[in-house]
This record gives sequence, structure tokens and C-alpha cells, in this order.
Amino acid sequence: MALALLLALLQQPPPATVAAPRVLAAAEALDLAPEAAQVARAARARAAGAAGLLQAARAPRNPNLAVSGENLGAQREVTGRDGLAGIEGQAVLTQPVRLGGKVGAATAIAGAQRDSLEALARVDGLDALLRAVGAIAQAEHDAGFAEHGVEEARALTRLAEALARRAADGRAPGGEAARARIEA
Repeated sequence: MALALLLALLQQPPPATVAAPRVLAAAEALDLAPEAAQVARAARARAAGAAGLLQAARAPRNPNLAVSGENLGAQREVTGRDGLAGIEGQAVLTQPVRLGGKVGAATAIAGAQRDSLEALARVDGLDALLRAVGAIAQAEHDAGFAEHGVEEARALTRLAEALARRAADGRAPGGEAARARIEA
């Protein structure tokens, strides 16, 4: 059983390779942040849906069609004709007309919803931009600390080397050079 599983695993294709992450300049990251944020994309989709509701509120209503058939089963007695030719009936097409403030109110409500959702989408985009700025600032801050740490380590190394040379020349006790090496 274990041998069969091992053979099955060996016959599987290797996993797909993952592309290396792309390094972005700060300006490019800030341009992409509002578009890439999931929350902002969802908010833009909600705003687009509200725009569709506004369009539907403005559109005229669909007409109604009513069809009726009479004399079913008694065509010959009533009309003197058999089958479909003996059926009498009517088809009525009506168009609902909205009177009063119904159209205006529905349009106003849908427009307000659309405007509200578009404003929220802009806020979510700006929030994503603000988060990107904060992440870039934190990265710059951390890079500055790292650079200062490297400079401090180099300075301590130079101090340890200088003290070691002084100790070798007999001008400084050897303990100072050893202590400088330990600190570096």
C-alpha cells in the first residue's frame, strides 16, 4: 500500500512555480493601492449596482398582456366551426402609467443610493491609499533603523581595530581591545 502511494506520488507532475514578487516603487504602489484593495473593489461594484437600479427606476414599466379564449369545448354550437377556428377570444395589451410622485420618488431614492455608494467607494479607495502610505512610511522607518545599525556596527569594528593596534603598540591595555571586539 505504501509502495503504491509512493509510486503514485512520484508520477505526479511537479508543482507549478510561483513567480517572484515584483518590487514596486513607492509612487507605483500608491497608484495601484486603491485599485488593488478588495474592499475598494467591492465598494465600486456596489456603486455600479446602484447605478443600474437608478437606470431601472427611470425606465418605463413593462406592458401587461392578457389573453383569453372563449367557447372552449362548444366551438361548433356557438360559432359553427370546429377546432381552433371556432375559438373566440381576446388579447389585451395595457401599459401601466405611473402618476404623481412615484417616478420621481423612485428615481430620487435610487440616485441617492448610487451617490452614497460612490462616496463610500471613494472613501474605501482613500483608506487603501492611506494604508499604503503608512506601510511605505513604516518600511522607510525600518530601513533607516537598519542603516543606522549597520553604520554603528562598522564604527564599533573600526574602534575595535584601532584599540587592537594601540594595544599591539603598547599604548593601550589589551582588555579594552577585547571589550571593543565583544561589543562589536
